[in-house]
Amino acid sequence: MERQICLCIVTVAIMMVLYPHGCTSYVPSPSDFLTVRVLNSKVLLEEFMKDPNLRAVYYFKRDLPRLRAFLKELDKSAENLKVYGVEVALFDCTTSTDEETCKKDKVEQMIYTYRNGQKLLQLELETMFDVNSIMSNILQLVLLREVPILQRQEERNQYVDRHRGKFDTIFGYMRAIGTYEHRVFMEVAYAYQDKYKFALCTNKEGYSGLEGENEVAEQTTAWVIYSKGTTEMISSPSLRLKCPVNLVTLASFVKALTLPKTYDVPVSGAEIPYQSKDMHIAYLYYDGDTEKNVKENADRLAQDFHGTVGIVTIERNAAIQQFTSHGYDGRSPRISFQMKDTTNPVFPPPELWNPQEINMFVKASVAEYCRKNPGPVNPSGEMNGEETAERGTAVSPDINVDEVETQDDEVAGEVIRLNKVPMKLDLVPALTDKTFPQNIGSTNLLLVLFYLPFDARSMSFLRRYGEAAVMLRDQSTKSLARVNCYDWTDVCGNQNVTIYPTLRVYQKMGEVHEDYKGPMDTQAVYSTVKLLQYSRPLPLTIQSEIDGFVSGTFPPDMSTISNTSIMGLFGKSHAQEQAVYDQLAEEMKDKFVFGLVDSAFAPKMANMYGTDLPAVVVLKRDDMLEPHVVYRGMYQAQVLKDFILMNSLPKLVELTPQRFPLLYGQQKPFVILFTNGGDKSKLSEKAIEQVIQTNKYRDLMFCYLSVPSKSSLGHRVLQQYNSNLDIPTISLVKLNTVSAKVYNLFDGYKYESDKISEWIGHVLAGQEQLSSMLPRGDWKPLSKGYNFLKIIEWEKKHANKRETNQILATAEEHGIGFNADGEYEKEEVSSRMHKEDHMGMMKETDSKEDAEVREELVQLHSSRLYHQKHVKEHNKEGKMDKMKTDRKSESQTPKDQIKHEEL
Repeated sequence: MERQICLCIVTVAIMMVLYPHGCTSYVPSPSDFLTVRVLNSKVLLEEFMKDPNLRAVYYFKRDLPRLRAFLKELDKSAENLKVYGVEVALFDCTTSTDEETCKKDKVEQMIYTYRNGQKLLQLELETMFDVNSIMSNILQLVLLREVPILQRQEERNQYVDRHRGKFDTIFGYMRAIGTYEHRVFMEVAYAYQDKYKFALCTNKEGYSGLEGENEVAEQTTAWVIYSKGTTEMISSPSLRLKCPVNLVTLASFVKALTLPKTYDVPVSGAEIPYQSKDMHIAYLYYDGDTEKNVKENADRLAQDFHGTVGIVTIERNAAIQQFTSHGYDGRSPRISFQMKDTTNPVFPPPELWNPQEINMFVKASVAEYCRKNPGPVNPSGEMNGEETAERGTAVSPDINVDEVETQDDEVAGEVIRLNKVPMKLDLVPALTDKTFPQNIGSTNLLLVLFYLPFDARSMSFLRRYGEAAVMLRDQSTKSLARVNCYDWTDVCGNQNVTIYPTLRVYQKMGEVHEDYKGPMDTQAVYSTVKLLQYSRPLPLTIQSEIDGFVSGTFPPDMSTISNTSIMGLFGKSHAQEQAVYDQLAEEMKDKFVFGLVDSAFAPKMANMYGTDLPAVVVLKRDDMLEPHVVYRGMYQAQVLKDFILMNSLPKLVELTPQRFPLLYGQQKPFVILFTNGGDKSKLSEKAIEQVIQTNKYRDLMFCYLSVPSKSSLGHRVLQQYNSNLDIPTISLVKLNTVSAKVYNLFDGYKYESDKISEWIGHVLAGQEQLSSMLPRGDWKPLSKGYNFLKIIEWEKKHANKRETNQILATAEEHGIGFNADGEYEKEEVSSRMHKEDHMGMMKETDSKEDAEVREELVQLHSSRLYHQKHVKEHNKEGKMDKMKTDRKSESQTPKDQIKHEEL
């Protein structure tokens, strides 16, 4: 009771501080906005809605959390939308009670749109959270008929056929309506709507049948569908944008589609049309004997890279005379690739001239540029660091906050999804500064997890750690414990723990400790605990123990730990060799069970495996192709260790993220079977097993990758290796080259071992065509991180403003305005502060390149509208402008009616 009274007193005190004059809510006023019009009468509202251009209205009825932040974004959007003839208003329902719309439920959670006095769509506030989402949703309404949403292949084909012979179509796939990429697509469509037809979809069925559909991988992209040059009702070819969609890439792509697909440099020399168009350029060099071959390859490249790469053919003598700085060596045929913004092209090896290899070289070069220059991906739109600071977050203005904080962290996402499922930690005691030394000093084996409760990887591992404790619950002594380093910083500091999570293994009453370096999963922790409990090596003194060790029944729980064991066979005269074996048993104690056969039984066991003493046998109980391997080399610790690691896996091994580093370290080509476990996959697996048993290709790594579903890791890998997603499929991958080379087996051969063997031989002899190339990437963070030194400097510079900013940020979070004293802001104070903040927010935050492209698009559209108006005014014969006719005919076609629900 006393505790409840104390809580009530504290709550009342907090409320009195936050609300000294009562819970007065924020009410917007005209002085809060630079562009949004504030309407307070029904007459003004009706006049506003009757305009023939699109009008958007937010009905203010009551205060909402984060309302002020939304209204700021709406005001910034309104300034940009004026370019498109759209105006935005706020209607104050608190001063006009006779407006019917104000009486509707949840009206304050919507934006209503109108044209000619007619109501169009209602847009939910939860989808209108920033400038990009507001702009993209409203532009979709502005261009409702010009940019239809076509969710089925049949709809898309009908739309293309309707404009066949007159227009090519730019078709986009958006992950969702309201994203940055959607805004970009609508802006480009607005500028080029008189030259192309535009349409989009938000699901896979919508882009089915288009070029490279299997490479989309749920990433926003766009295509050009060629239908302008023919009136025949045939399937139209398409070409996909090769880089991620942003304003620069999409605008450049559409703009470059008007350029010639290939260009042959005359002997007299001339300016190459692509050089001034911000494009990559592929140069193909020829002489009299190779001209035909080179130009045929140029045409093939143009079919795949039009709009992204300018394809230039040059006669060798002209190249030597005109491009002396290119580094061209006079050979032909040859190819080089010059990325935009660079001065010299890159030359691949001279022997690279196979049509597929050329295509893969250009594709890899473009992909490399896109990777290094990704452009904005869901950027903050208009928000800069100064604005963020004004909202209460002290961040240096040269940091794009969204670029840092909107990272695709799959671990954090999974932790959030699992938060509703309680962890099983009853068997994992939480240690304190007092219990920590007591526990590690009273047992021969204790694993302690040091973690932080707000770190995603810590919490992910903690869940698996608890599951491992459940698997170990039958043990007489507990082997797992944990320390929360946020609560017990002194304990973690004394143990010199600086990385989280850290799992440390304490042995011999805490006298010996080392950090666990295995996978952070349940089975790995369970196996490690079990392995560390055995003697190293485990003595096998009687025949039943030896037989049980070989079969996996001794020790009794061996089958739950590992399918691989190591058995040492030594005589009494092999003390030196046995010492090396004992050393490895201790060093690799957390990976395998090492058994040592008694010297009386060692000769018999050596004879069974067809070897002499001393010998080390790697037992693989799950490998039907090679159940055991015998080591007969010199007894050097590192050599024997490498042998055990390389031979501990099955001959046909499942390729997993945990095993890949070990397999890759052997620097051998991979033969990968992509399988879903079906009957056809089993036929291919049996054929590959027969190839392995011939021992003809011992320098290859044979493995299989499971593809159980389209959302699996195996499916994503398969998409990169083979555009033909039929399963099973077989690929040979040479990963130890500058760009990994991929060769895919022809479908008809994948069930026959002799055909597979023959194909492998042809690949290794260089007689098979390359299927694709994987560019070598850098293991770098997905997104930028904070520059903490600059943040500290910025905080010092703005120290006087920070306290006020924090109060304003807290107030805005609750949708209510307070001053630094905790009082509700007076209108004149609010107006002055808002205008100062707003002017700071309206600073241009796009990159210089983005700003220039956006301005060019708007000017392009404006100039075309003026030209159309001029033609109409001087058309004395009264003929309608062609574009007007087209649009009228479209508006009369029922199939062009877009369902509101699709938005």
